Amino acid sequence: MGTWEHMPTKQQGPSTTSGLALFFARLAVAAIIVPVVVVTTLVYIGWIDLALIIGSIAFVIIVGSRLSDPFARAVKRFGDKLGLVIGGLLRRLLLIPFFLFVMAPLAWLQRRRKIDVLERELDPQADSYWKPVKPSTSYERTY
Repeated sequence: MGTWEHMPTKQQGPSTTSGLALFFARLAVAAIIVPVVVVTTLVYIGWIDLALIIGSIAFVIIVGSRLSDPFARAVKRFGDKLGLVIGGLLRRLLLIPFFLFVMAPLAWLQRRRKIDVLERELDPQADSYWKPVKPSTSYERTY
């Protein structure tokens, strides 16, 4: 019994798909379905020229990426750069106005009404700042 002959060998058969491979397979299906839905919607509302342009670009990207790795890498680099540009624009168009017109006025109102949510006021007479906590009555809601 000094050899490994008694051990079963790996069976030849369909290999199991890893979670990452399954994720990319679903992503590839989504990359085909999304342009089809967009083009179909554009045709339905009558924008056939735009549908042809978007459909052609999607076809070239999908087929070119499957046929050529350098092309797929170039498409990915372009998508990464485009995402950075769009993210920067959305940050400026959405987050800055949200802060200026929602968060800043709320903070101003709280300061004006002297509302301190964190209760940072010092009390020289206090022995401790510890607040007793009620014990939980349920094991599901322990907080």
